[in-house]
Amino acid sequence: MKKLLSILMVLFTALNVTAKCDFSKIKLQRWNQGIYYKWYLSGWERDTCKGFMFTVYDFQKKKTDTVVDTRGILEVGFNAPGKYKLIVKLWDKCNKCDTVLYDYVDIIAWKPTAGLKWIKKTCDSSWFELNTFNIKDTCWDYYFWIYNGPELEKLSDKDFLGMSDYQLYNYYSFSDDDIKLFKNERLIKYKFPKKGKYLIVGYYYNKCLGQDTMFFNRQIIDCNTTSVNVYNKPEPKLIGVYDMMGRPVYNIRENEILIYVYDDGSKIKKQVIK
Repeated sequence: MKKLLSILMVLFTALNVTAKCDFSKIKLQRWNQGIYYKWYLSGWERDTCKGFMFTVYDFQKKKTDTVVDTRGILEVGFNAPGKYKLIVKLWDKCNKCDTVLYDYVDIIAWKPTAGLKWIKKTCDSSWFELNTFNIKDTCWDYYFWIYNGPELEKLSDKDFLGMSDYQLYNYYSFSDDDIKLFKNERLIKYKFPKKGKYLIVGYYYNKCLGQDTMFFNRQIIDCNTTSVNVYNKPEPKLIGVYDMMGRPVYNIRENEILIYVYDDGSKIKKQVIK
């Protein structure tokens, strides 16, 4: 299955230069995919004189946490919506000079605004609509995918309705012929072409922040029956990341198994491998 993947890169340069310390070569690069952010500090390496430290300020909790980098590379997963500030302090104790770099992160609060509405029109046609955050905001893109194919038809109705959204969306490998794509449309009026099982995915993407989310709807279409079976639930939200000892993790560390906890009670073990 094809997925949209975005990488946002921002370049920051320290501008203050003193007679003893030249900070002009320092660069702070940023990438992100959704709520997972990565920074790379270059042009300033730790030695017996020089050093640097990363901290993150949470505007909601009014709290600053020190986060650990790996040779100038920092990875952080922000588990709650809100505004955050990355602070990088750099110093040269031998020449008695220092400077500070800042970067700001906004994590979108999807609830309660985001959502997928479904309106049944006939036994084989429906309207699907994604709620809007701000109709004048050009950062937003909206997409719909409708999936129907042999892999869905092999499932019993019970399995189709009982599997989680992530099992359906990530496990099955749909061909391009099984996918109907609607670009930059918040409202689609869709007539199902044939009897069968359909997975409808509504997708929000904020191209300015590189963040996205999805909502799902399932339809079993059979106009020979008196009803249409529908299953519709929002995507589970990540509420916490913990290590194997149950301790909260604020920055993602490579080659470590972490436990991702979602608001529907599900837990997934993941390992970041570099």
